[in-house]
Amino acid sequence: MAAAVLEMVHRDIARRQRSYRLSDDDVEDVRQDVMVDLLRQQQKRGRPFTLEDGGLIRVATRSRMSKGLDQSAQNGKDRKAYTLLQQELDSMKAAGAVITGSVRREAAERIRLSFPAGNRPHEDFYDSPSMTSLETPIGDSGDTLGDILAPSDVVNAGVASDDSAASRLMSARLHGEIDQRTAKAGAWDAVADGRDAPRAACDSVPHTEVSTLRKRVAEDGGVLAAARAWELGDLDDAGEHALFKPFGSLSNSEMESVTSTLTSFPEYANELWESALTSASTRSLAFA
Repeated sequence: MAAAVLEMVHRDIARRQRSYRLSDDDVEDVRQDVMVDLLRQQQKRGRPFTLEDGGLIRVATRSRMSKGLDQSAQNGKDRKAYTLLQQELDSMKAAGAVITGSVRREAAERIRLSFPAGNRPHEDFYDSPSMTSLETPIGDSGDTLGDILAPSDVVNAGVASDDSAASRLMSARLHGEIDQRTAKAGAWDAVADGRDAPRAACDSVPHTEVSTLRKRVAEDGGVLAAARAWELGDLDDAGEHALFKPFGSLSNSEMESVTSTLTSFPEYANELWESALTSASTRSLAFA
């Protein structure tokens, strides 16, 4: 098997080790298992894997890494509940419902209470970093936030060929058309497109106002805290203005979509909001 393919597998596993909570020993086991899987697939298809097969290689890697996750009883319940939640939200969305933060929390609580007393998921299972991490798919293509925000030297070849914002963004990075800074500026729009949330309003924020907005959001405890405060009705007018300024003029349901998206990625809410702010700045580097 080509050295470049081996290196791709190694980088993919190393980049995701923390998200999947794998020990160094687990990583080595996963690497060996992935190589065995790929060799078997290679024999079946009658030709060697190359960098052009990056998508298939990535699927094989993630499949093996998922099997190495901590399978404790509580973690298993949380993951089962999270899967049920995603299925219910998908059904609601297909029926035309707007998935706001409050709708998501209510659905999560219904699912949690459906488990037997004494054997229920954590109350915040839907908001756990292990559930909504860099590995959470952001669209139909299966692209993840980690794929967009990762350094360019670990972006895999063979990304999804659909026309989603995430795929276009990663394709541009893969082919050296944009740098990491520009890619990060486009991260919010890529995530938003996968969740029917508003895109950043390009060139809507004077560059002289950027630091003021950052300072105000920081005063409210950061992006995640501000988003949650808004959902509870506890964010004042100045805080609301700062939080939603990068997105232009929004309806209430659109603001709910923004906060729902931010709170769905609690570990990366600041980075996502910064991406939108960069896109909205009159000195924008955003990728379209």
